[in-house]
Amino acid sequence: AEANGWHTGNVKSIQGSYEAREVFGEVVVPLLKDQPLARELDLSLAARHTDYSSSGGVTTWKAGLSYTLNDQLRLRGTRSRDIRAGNLGELFTATSVTVGNVRNPLTNVTTQAPVTTRGNPSLDPEKANTTTAGIVYAPAWLDGLRLSADWYNIEINGLIGVIQAQQVLDRCYLDNLAQFCADVATGANGAITGVTVRQQNLNYFETQGVDIEAAYRFPLS
Repeated sequence: AEANGWHTGNVKSIQGSYEAREVFGEVVVPLLKDQPLARELDLSLAARHTDYSSSGGVTTWKAGLSYTLNDQLRLRGTRSRDIRAGNLGELFTATSVTVGNVRNPLTNVTTQAPVTTRGNPSLDPEKANTTTAGIVYAPAWLDGLRLSADWYNIEINGLIGVIQAQQVLDRCYLDNLAQFCADVATGANGAITGVTVRQQNLNYFETQGVDIEAAYRFPLS
């Protein structure tokens, strides 16, 4: 496997590490308490700076409000800047080689060529902007019942992921992007002799939805 001696698989040994150092702080500021239309109104703030040996320093933060109207109803919302650094698998995943069909986008000629999959120790952290807003209802008419609904929106830049070998060829031959052309090997006659597929920071991903939860607690006694 280390010498790519098998027709498929050829999974190599994996070795890699990184270090993370971080400093953070959090504070909760009570804005209102025991008022006619606000039993509690709290502002929560947090910030964190993390330095990864693999990709450098990043700063994240969060700001949120929690508004308790009375014993039954609470509103909450947050806005945050979040990151996710590449994990050991994404940075140092064991190289594997398989033989697959690849098509030259310019000539439409399909041939068999080795496709090498590997990690990428140069990955940057994913960066996300997250917004949430929700409501919590604990009705007085049924002690122990708690209902909540939270809307969320997450926008990720630099999403860590893998594109397939054919997409690497398309981005090289059709879009002339150097980072993808560097992963295409060709022979003397221009025939494709190999494609490398690796973890990359891709463009953009957005998702949103609603989380709904219902819980009921009661004493067994």
